[in-house]
Amino acid sequence: MMVRGVSVLFIKAIRLAVYFCLLILVAACDGNLSPEEEGGVIGTGVVLRGTASDNRTFARNEIEIKAITGEKSTANIDKNGRYITQKTPGNAPYLIRIDLGNNEYRYGISHANKTANINSFTDIILRNWYVQNGYDINMQFSIDTALSDAPSVTEYAESASDVIDIVRLVLNAYQISQEQILHGSFDANDLGVDAFLKKNILLADETSVSFVITDPKTRTQSTSPKGFSLSDSLGVADLEAPETPASVRAIASSSSEMIIVWEPAGDNIGVMGYQVFRDKVHIATTPFPVYIDSGLQAGTSYSYEVIALDAEGNSSVVSISSFANTLTMPDTTSPPMPSALTLTPWVDRMNLLWGQTDIGDVVGFNIYRGSNEDDISFLTRVTSSLMADVTVSSGTRYCYRIQAIDASENLSELSPVRCESTLGETVTTEFDYSGEEGVLPGSTNALLNIPPIDTENCTTELAIRNVTSDTSIEAGCYIANDDIYVEDSATLTIAAGTTIRFAAGRKVLVRESGAMTAVGSSTQPIVLSGFDSTPGYWQGVEFDESNSSRNKFSYVVLEYAGGGQNEAALFVGS
Repeated sequence: MMVRGVSVLFIKAIRLAVYFCLLILVAACDGNLSPEEEGGVIGTGVVLRGTASDNRTFARNEIEIKAITGEKSTANIDKNGRYITQKTPGNAPYLIRIDLGNNEYRYGISHANKTANINSFTDIILRNWYVQNGYDINMQFSIDTALSDAPSVTEYAESASDVIDIVRLVLNAYQISQEQILHGSFDANDLGVDAFLKKNILLADETSVSFVITDPKTRTQSTSPKGFSLSDSLGVADLEAPETPASVRAIASSSSEMIIVWEPAGDNIGVMGYQVFRDKVHIATTPFPVYIDSGLQAGTSYSYEVIALDAEGNSSVVSISSFANTLTMPDTTSPPMPSALTLTPWVDRMNLLWGQTDIGDVVGFNIYRGSNEDDISFLTRVTSSLMADVTVSSGTRYCYRIQAIDASENLSELSPVRCESTLGETVTTEFDYSGEEGVLPGSTNALLNIPPIDTENCTTELAIRNVTSDTSIEAGCYIANDDIYVEDSATLTIAAGTTIRFAAGRKVLVRESGAMTAVGSSTQPIVLSGFDSTPGYWQGVEFDESNSSRNKFSYVVLEYAGGGQNEAALFVGS
């Protein structure tokens, strides 16, 4: 396995078969592709290729294509979100789109000279360009005549820069480039570029474009309260300053650390980032409404202020100062429970709003979501008492609970559950991932003979929690009601043919000084599963900076995991 340009590996799946030794190689990725990889004219036809990536279900497992000369065609999307066409009819450029159902689409464009991706960024870029030129993009695609117009290569790149400049600091935080979003070759597999696109989304409504962004370090999500409209021309000078950041809260998390959070500020175009000041001195610039200030003195008072910036360089008025002392002793007091949760459903999102007393002691809120009152798991974390859940499906019922959290990780009680159904018709897509049972779709590696779990006889409780000396689990079927922690230079060894069923929300955590060896075989794989066959039922396996050569995963099946805050069945932090 090779991970390019990142130091954290996320593998998220309903059922994940792992039959390789755990190996992470960090390498640079320059994104350069050969002409054959980029697309263009090969042989006697125009070849188009790219990746369709979205956090919502496609109504059809194909892209639609319309040439500037009016010819229409389609191309299938494979299991990795990729499409490729041969001998595409008509002349370039080609307007391409994916169908999300309920008369909603995501658009992209191919000039037949490089990879052309489709995602929420390409969609907003093109919608803005077409509105600016007096066209309805949906009408342009639907009519049976030639396109009235389409952006040239240069116009598309310039329009993309106008939009993406607003979130340039977010791209930098993920080490992602504009070229990768528009033309980079990648799989829709929740890694790399795709992970960025799933967690950072542009949404347009009747009045403005909203930016939903997620801090990769704190995994905190925020939504811009106001941004540009599709009818706005982004290529002209912007002289309007952003709004002043409100509700700036500096809260001590330890004797040497302070967490500063604030409400996202609005702007006529969009806020690019925030400058954070400690005692009137600029200490950081961040695109996210949260900042962790470390290396402070115990029992010392500090003041913090925040200024909002836009891409044009306009700055807001400085915020009201927030004063706080670093801790002299641990804080063990939980914040009050959030109240009055209300849900407002849309086709493509669920808007949440709630109340919170003593907000000055709260650095964030954990959002829990499920399909019913009794099946709710962690979704994300936000800093504000409102959020837009953009990971929903249309025509589907969702239930939510909110939990306040302070800087010392003290948690409030969960708020009462509230449920609503999103608008529109339910969208489902059938993917043809044919293959033998127990084999990953498209896998060319050795077959795994995955045995069914005998739930009636698999009742032996695994009496392991804190592994501080070398420990082995013999072959058999076990249930794990507690988390398993491996530390103190100990190795946890799991024998071939072992099955462990984990309770809801449980995990295996291998700390820096620990190691885990799980070596099965093609006929006796190791199966790490959950009590229920529900995606994300348990948290999965996490390696927290453990670099031991004793870490080995071979012929291991991880299934129904990924429900924790890491959102991964297998999480490796190095």
